[in-house]
Amino acid sequence: MAFVFVMVLAFLALSGSTVQASPAIDQQCSSIGGSYLDGVGVHEPAGQTFIPTQSSMTGFSLYLWSDSQTATSVTANIISNGIAGVNGIQGNVVGSATFTVPADYGQPTGEWLTVQLPSGIVLTPGAVYAINLEGSSGSGGIKWSACSTPYSNGCGYSGGQCQANSWAFEEYYGDFSLAFSTSGISIPQGASGIVTLYVGSLDNFASPVTVTYAAPHGVSASFNGPNQIQTSAGGTSSPSVTILVDGTVPAGTYPFTVTATSGGIAHSATLQLIVTPSSTLLSSSNPDFVAEPSLTVIALTPGSSGTATIAISSANGFSSSVSLAAYWSGAAPANVAVSLPSPVEVPSGGTATSLLTVSAGDSPSTGTYTLIVTASNGVTSHSTQIAVTIGGTPQVLAPVAVPDFSITPSSGTVAVIQGLSSSTTLQVNSLDGFSSPVTFSTSWVGNAPTGISVSLPQSVTPPVDGTASSPIGFTTTSTGSTGSFVLQVIGISGSLTHSTDITLQVNTSGPSCIIATATYGSSAAPEVQVLRDFRDESILKTRAGSSFMMAFNAWYYSFSPPVANYIANHWAQREAMQVILYPMIGILDLSYEAFNAANAYPEIAIILTGILASAMLGGFYLGLPIGILRKRVKRLTANPLGASLQRVLLVATTASVAALVFGELIDGSALLMVSSVTLVLSTMLLSATTVSNKIVQLTRRGRTN
Repeated sequence: MAFVFVMVLAFLALSGSTVQASPAIDQQCSSIGGSYLDGVGVHEPAGQTFIPTQSSMTGFSLYLWSDSQTATSVTANIISNGIAGVNGIQGNVVGSATFTVPADYGQPTGEWLTVQLPSGIVLTPGAVYAINLEGSSGSGGIKWSACSTPYSNGCGYSGGQCQANSWAFEEYYGDFSLAFSTSGISIPQGASGIVTLYVGSLDNFASPVTVTYAAPHGVSASFNGPNQIQTSAGGTSSPSVTILVDGTVPAGTYPFTVTATSGGIAHSATLQLIVTPSSTLLSSSNPDFVAEPSLTVIALTPGSSGTATIAISSANGFSSSVSLAAYWSGAAPANVAVSLPSPVEVPSGGTATSLLTVSAGDSPSTGTYTLIVTASNGVTSHSTQIAVTIGGTPQVLAPVAVPDFSITPSSGTVAVIQGLSSSTTLQVNSLDGFSSPVTFSTSWVGNAPTGISVSLPQSVTPPVDGTASSPIGFTTTSTGSTGSFVLQVIGISGSLTHSTDITLQVNTSGPSCIIATATYGSSAAPEVQVLRDFRDESILKTRAGSSFMMAFNAWYYSFSPPVANYIANHWAQREAMQVILYPMIGILDLSYEAFNAANAYPEIAIILTGILASAMLGGFYLGLPIGILRKRVKRLTANPLGASLQRVLLVATTASVAALVFGELIDGSALLMVSSVTLVLSTMLLSATTVSNKIVQLTRRGRTN
């Protein structure tokens, strides 16, 4: 068991992992194929055709790796019609980006490289486009992987020929926001009003947005310019909208909605249009009614209430039920409540009343606000307005405890490996004596992933002023989405509803070391890079080292996914593992330097480096703790490890070296695999026994003195 523990420590960070986030993506490659375009710079024209469904492109990702030992500059052109130079196509360059592929990027199996465009590129949904890579100095060593997921709307080209259903390519698109400058506007019959519309760019979105409006009969609108708004990356456009109300529109409150579209993206914004009566007198022949308040101004101080009587008077024999509603015109004050009983029955020739109550909380907005009161019988509407002024000194009101609950996850972020499961705990907290069943539902915020199932508890009942917990599980398929996704968990109990968000991070599995990524949080961490260099620049560049890694990988990936899953979801264990690995990082970095010093003869250098690294790892991670244990336990000190065991291990180490040399001479892969593993194990155990015995000898000498 000690050997297994040390081997995990020694090699768990030898490979980097790839985590591909999944923002808004048009064409998406979910799995990487085995073939690749070898040498972008020598297979021109090279690229990928695609058919977008969105009108804006803000970036892209390519699955690449590079054999070049220096950083390489590559230019990608987005071209209309198809690959330039294929079948006589010239096409138009609608956008381009120049990016740098780092030295030895993605070795040995490749990695996603994401390129963010400086501004959004306008595309026509349904048209044919291509991403065309231009070669440069060193780009002959750049490989572009094929995507194993069929993509029927494009083709991967190499040297002008369709070579793959799709190169590993993802097209990103941005989004935009839409909002009015106010939540409502009051316009008299036969008049007009102006509001401002805000269209904001998100994620470098820079495509034209077409706006339309929906309004009741008799209401029209116009924009200060064309109804197509051009956005700029990261900017906000603010066209004004003029709303015209015909004199025949009944007084009342109506929704006015603007819808903005760009390709397949659509957003809407709605404000309340309050149509008030004109100054025209009531007809003397038609039944109608008049709405009048007893006060035109209500003055409040924090914590106080004010009232006004709304009188609905019959005119010309009017007799009907009248509904009442109150709305703020323009900005609404914070922490202020309005109550107006409705409907009222108006008798012919008489008057009906309803008491309007405006209540300020302990910290309301101060200033003067306009409250519109609208009365309607379904055919005719009339409105009146009341000024509400708020000021003075806040009053301290005794809080009224209302039983309630809250829900929180024990971990706001859950990591899971493709094809595996993970979980966290939902905690339901009782507030102010709450103790009722809480049921749950879920919905994805933003992009919904594929291949992920969520298991929820049926219901949870917390004790009074206590907390109840229940697990929420996540199960993924091996071909499902990868990246970061937000799941909203909604708790419901009667009329009470609360929610919380859980971020689910779905990571890919081998052939990379997923434990290292779980420990250090990223394949780009400096510690992981040191270990990756030792593997890629020494072990894998020799026959003996490559044979050893074949045996190690078969053993390592038999248990690493659940271990990585556990580390990713337990911060304390993750921090402890980082501390434990620091000595190993130093040992392997020193071994790498030793290899470089003798790399003129790499096969000899890797044997010497393997002996050096194994001896130091065995002495530190096995010999040191075993020696300390024997020092503490007298019975173990009295029985030192025998010299015969050391002789056996020395013979095994010597024989392994001889077998390795013979395997190199005959190029025997099986012999190289067995002898390299035996050399590592015997050297580690020999070093461990030597260090342990040395500690015991020093202990005895100290006691004698």
